[in-house]
Order: sequence, then C-alpha cells, then structure tokens
Amino acid sequence: MISNRLQAIVDWIDGTVLADIGCDHGYVCIESILQNKVRKAYACDVAKGPLENASQTIQKYHLENQIECELMNGIDYLKEDVDIIVIAGMGASTIIDILTGKKLKPGMKLICSPHKDVESFRLFASQNGYKIIKEKVIYDEHFYSVIYLEYDGSSYTLSNSEYYYGLNVQRDDVFSQFIDEETKKWQRIYNSMPSDKRLKIEERLNAIDEIR
Repeated sequence: MISNRLQAIVDWIDGTVLADIGCDHGYVCIESILQNKVRKAYACDVAKGPLENASQTIQKYHLENQIECELMNGIDYLKEDVDIIVIAGMGASTIIDILTGKKLKPGMKLICSPHKDVESFRLFASQNGYKIIKEKVIYDEHFYSVIYLEYDGSSYTLSNSEYYYGLNVQRDDVFSQFIDEETKKWQRIYNSMPSDKRLKIEERLNAIDEIR
C-alpha cells in the first residue's frame, strides 16, 4: 500500500502515540497501527481535502477507534499524548516553518523526510535543539533522506560532510549509489564552471571525499 520511503519512515516509528503532520491519505498512520508501531495516531493536515481522503482510507481499514483526523496548522495544538511526530512529503523550508518557534517536550521524537533542500533542514535542526540520532537514504524514483531526531534543546555544529550528506547516516548499498550519483553530478557541474566560480562546488566535492 505504501511507497519505499513511507515504509522506511514506518520502520523507524517507535512511540506510543503518533502525529503525522501533512498526512495525505493517512497511510503512515494506518501502517503504524497495522504494524503495531503505536497504539494510537493522529492524521493531521492544514487542508480539508487531504484530511477527507485520510478519513475515507481510515474507515476502509476500520481504524476509526485508533486514528483521529485533526484539521490543524503544522504542530499548533498538538495533542498532549503525542510522543512521536512524522513530517514528510514537503520541502525543508515548509518543515522548518512548521517547527520554528515551537516548544516541544524534551525527548519528543521526530522523523522528517524533506523532499528537497535537506541540508538546510539539517542546519536548522543543529541550531534549534533537534538532535539527529540517525539517517538513511531511500530510493523511491528519487533519492530521499529519512532523518530520525530527538528534541533536547541543545545546539551543535555539523561538519561539511554531515551538513551535506548526513549525521549518523546508515551506510548501505543505497547510500553508496547515492554518493556515486552525487559524485558524478557535482563533478560535471564543477567541470562546466569557470575556475573563479568553483569554490562552493569544491566544498561539496571535498565533503564527498570525506564520506568516501
């Protein structure tokens, strides 16, 4: 029923009560219940349309007693019993907007999967108290990063390789393929640029060398 990326997210869910922010059809909530990852879930969205889709899917699986649909903006009015949050399927800037200025309980767990600008999300996390516990790269028509975090309120510094390619990242075949593709991509860009414009690309290529 769900994609490789969503299954990777579900695999890492390890709480009691889940809030899926931007729930689309509610698949993460449904699979989290069916796979006994949590006992209860909230399917949350800012728009009525996706929430109605989620409600219909939840009813199809007869999970109305375990999954509640919540019309809400981001994590505003997050329910008190939530102990793990999923935010996926949107760009890093949107996830950052959702989390900016919010006070979460220490120890709150999050699984985030920005579909673009993942570096800016890592930087935000490191500067705003979200400890990156682990990461992995998933291939699902494109490469995506799935990031597991815990809120503790403390900031830390990322190295260039961590900023670009992940902190505590799972090194497997998919990650190796991703790094190979990144090497080709950035080497091609580097070769096409005038020498006085290459500094930022060199930084990226040096990060790749560190990873290797």
